[in-house]
Amino acid sequence: MVTIYNLLDENVRRFNAEMSQIVQWEDHETTNNWYPTEKLLNDDRYKVKSVALLAARAKRAFLEYTPIHIDSDDPEKIYRSFNYGPLLDIMMLDMGSYRGQNTENRQTTQSEETEFLGCHQIKWWKQQLLNSQATWKVIGSDMPVGLVVPDGDAAAENLANGDGQPLGRELEMVELLRFIKQKNIKNVVWLTADVHYAAAHYYDPNQAQFQDFTPFWEFVSGPLNAGTFGPNYLNPARPGGAFR
Repeated sequence: MVTIYNLLDENVRRFNAEMSQIVQWEDHETTNNWYPTEKLLNDDRYKVKSVALLAARAKRAFLEYTPIHIDSDDPEKIYRSFNYGPLLDIMMLDMGSYRGQNTENRQTTQSEETEFLGCHQIKWWKQQLLNSQATWKVIGSDMPVGLVVPDGDAAAENLANGDGQPLGRELEMVELLRFIKQKNIKNVVWLTADVHYAAAHYYDPNQAQFQDFTPFWEFVSGPLNAGTFGPNYLNPARPGGAFR
């Protein structure tokens, strides 16, 4: 009934009619802080305890509720790109479907456990960046770049894990940021979500512990209609900690 009510709301109807939208899914499509290899929920609010089943249903609902172009080779692929002429390319990522389990995020080498985007998406993203002739390359990311988002007392939901040199899932982002610098790809801007507040972060290698990257801006947007909290701790290790 809540969904029906929202769709009948005059302001929501006008917004949907007048504004184009490029959408992503995130953890709350399934359950908070979920990951694909998570097994069973220990939560009395859920009658269905299988996270895999909940995730499959959530992804199907997402694809039916918000139709996107279907890749015949991978019908459930959500990451995709959009070209808006010579000025703008938008690259939408999927940071939910391919990640490993939420751990303490302190591994020293990359493995399946430290995956966040997955090898196929990373390869696709690098090629999109190389092919882009647009002035601005905007990355639509459902998780923030450098904000620490915990999962319970010890595990991490996001890539960032706090102070120190890059570890765990951070190693995947380090690879991508190095690639952008090495290939001299200009004007990469991040639009990110998940946390419940808005912020503008400037990542400066001169004020970072990991410094092998090109400076960039990240604009964090909170939900359209949800309670606010924060701000979260900004990781100084990858890539910056400097924001203006």
